[in-house]
Amino acid sequence: MKNAAGIIASIALLTILVTGLVAVQPAQGQELETRLYVGLWTEHYIHDDPDYNESNDIVQLSAYTEDNWFVSAATFSNSHYDDSTLVGIGREYHAEYLDGFSWGIMLAAVHGYEGKIQTHYKGLLFAPISYYKYKNLKAIVVGPVVNIGLEFEF
Repeated sequence: MKNAAGIIASIALLTILVTGLVAVQPAQGQELETRLYVGLWTEHYIHDDPDYNESNDIVQLSAYTEDNWFVSAATFSNSHYDDSTLVGIGREYHAEYLDGFSWGIMLAAVHGYEGKIQTHYKGLLFAPISYYKYKNLKAIVVGPVVNIGLEFEF
């Protein structure tokens, strides 16, 4: 039964990703900008639990339109060392007077926290995510958890 729940969750994540790709489809003549984020370090500001995963091994691929909408997919080892998958859609904003600084928001569906925290249908967790970026250095914030890493455009 656990395998069936994983398959249903995977189908739901794929559906969200495809919907996001359609939603951020660029206008005719525009190109998508592709970025790769690699998370290097994580800090938990909720408990003093020494057993939390402090690296998370995040690899995230995002596609951005010229008007700064994006869709993302990521794989990572969550705070409890379980494999997790994320898909989301969001928007990035650039600071008008601070060259190189931007921030963004994303609504993501995450799978991989079954039995660890309150999850929704078939183990899916819906999370608001924000991030702050200066040039290639990026900090992702999910509630009381911060992940710092590097983002590259290609």
